Amino acid sequence: MSRTSLMRLLAHPLTPLALAAALCTAAYANALGGQFVFDDIVLVRDAPHVHDITHFGRMLSAMGESEGIGYRPVRTLTHMIEYQVFGPRAWGYHLTNVLLHLAVCLLLFRLCRRFGLGELASLASMAIFALHPVHTESVAYISGRRDLLYALFFTAGMLAYIRGVREKSRLLVFAALPLYVLGVFSKEQAVTLPVVLYLWDVLVHRRREAWPVRLWRPFQHQPVFWAIIWAGALAFFLYRGVLLPRTSQPDWWGGSPAVNFATALAVHARYLLVQIWPVDLLADYSAHAFPLAQGFLDRRTVLGILLLLASLAIAVASTRRAPLLSLAIISYWVLLLPVSHIIPHHELAAEHHLYLPSASLCLIAGAGLAALAKRRRIVGWGLLVLLLPLLLGLTISRNRVWRSEESLWADTVRKAPRCARALFNLAIVHIKRDDLDSGEDLLRRSLIEKDFPRGRAYLANVLTRKGRYAQAHDMLSNAIQADPDDLYVVKYHCQNLIHLGLSPEALPLLEKAVTTWPRDADMHFMLSGTYLALGRPGEALSESLTVLSLRPDDERTRKIAVLIAGKLGKADLARKLEAGWSPDR
Repeated sequence: MSRTSLMRLLAHPLTPLALAAALCTAAYANALGGQFVFDDIVLVRDAPHVHDITHFGRMLSAMGESEGIGYRPVRTLTHMIEYQVFGPRAWGYHLTNVLLHLAVCLLLFRLCRRFGLGELASLASMAIFALHPVHTESVAYISGRRDLLYALFFTAGMLAYIRGVREKSRLLVFAALPLYVLGVFSKEQAVTLPVVLYLWDVLVHRRREAWPVRLWRPFQHQPVFWAIIWAGALAFFLYRGVLLPRTSQPDWWGGSPAVNFATALAVHARYLLVQIWPVDLLADYSAHAFPLAQGFLDRRTVLGILLLLASLAIAVASTRRAPLLSLAIISYWVLLLPVSHIIPHHELAAEHHLYLPSASLCLIAGAGLAALAKRRRIVGWGLLVLLLPLLLGLTISRNRVWRSEESLWADTVRKAPRCARALFNLAIVHIKRDDLDSGEDLLRRSLIEKDFPRGRAYLANVLTRKGRYAQAHDMLSNAIQADPDDLYVVKYHCQNLIHLGLSPEALPLLEKAVTTWPRDADMHFMLSGTYLALGRPGEALSESLTVLSLRPDDERTRKIAVLIAGKLGKADLARKLEAGWSPDR
């Protein structure tokens, strides 16, 4: 193919769509068979409010209450709509994620063109973004939807503002406002949009104006827009950072600002490295998976400082001759500010935070390869041809890790053998398939790294199932003193008391538990058995019926209820139950 024909093909209006669709399909086709993993289970599969779309209004009113720091109504709405279509079938949710990733890729291409990049540079940037394996946590993980949605609205808001400023269209400029709101209520990182828009206006759009003038010119031309968007950003920051509890991380990481910020710099070094060399990705950075920095002389912190200073120096030096490079670098750091522990965040680090910030590095890489291809055609094209299949292979491989709970946590334990949460979650996988020995070993290893009541409760449950009731009792007694309001601690403590023949001691705990967790069928089942053991069949029958209202297919409970109803002389009820009747929830 001649150079002229190639450039004509690249410039065809359907080329970006065809390329993005082909790349996203190739990269994420094997993600469609993935299961619900980790937060997917509580946020989608087992979330009653998601299963009934009429609950959306109630969910909206939950801001700062039941939803707390995880209040992301746009993501929840998409799950509600999907449940009406796909029900509990995970492939449909994965398909939506891939389509959203495709949409973000296309918007990124349009953004590159609006920035003034050529067709090849824009397509190369989009292709690298589409295939980069650091995005698997956002695309292959259903709950990663938050990153896809905020990136979608963020880039759409940038496009609306840029086009509106260039075409002097107030309508387009103000179209960025509702997109900003949708982005913020998809994920909190979107709050940085006003800063990035201002940077584009100052660094790129007004690059020919004198510095003192260009700093205030955006406010002069669009005063109402900037007043609204800055007020919204400030209000959101004050609400989430001051009025609400900061996050579930109550204090500085490591107990001091010095350790907190030294660790944050070390995290940023890690972030840059996994984008440049994405071969050692990790699903969980909690509890010893990523050790806290020892101070500002920690080698990871020193590397983070050097990378930060070097990148900012390049950005400053590029403001005149390469303003787009300057914008890309500064925007990268701005986008990561909300999760940089200026206000301590509950996640020490997470690769999904890189979904949109990584677009800056993809843009730089794509523009660099395109420029090289123009000067040295064979070298530039050769590097691009080598890079894209490499990224594709890494992404396909990483998708397999996110395929199931077992593959996810086994990979994490292999890479971070001291990660307490990964050890705990992998233990649960083994316990569910009755591999109690492996489950016990993993739980004990997790408790060495992080001793917490629920971990002890699960370990005690394993001991109970192995018939070691006395050991389990001691462990559960300590756990329930430490956290008497944890569902699993209470559940397993009551279960062990029943095995020990201490039903009278279990009774008040169970009666309180069914009030606290009225939809937990296991609690009602144990309470039914306890009432029966204590000679209170009427109350036992009532609890059995409650279990059947929650689990209509529970044949064990149905048989028990039939027997109790028969002994109580309730023949009609016994016949109805035998025929398959269950009370309404």
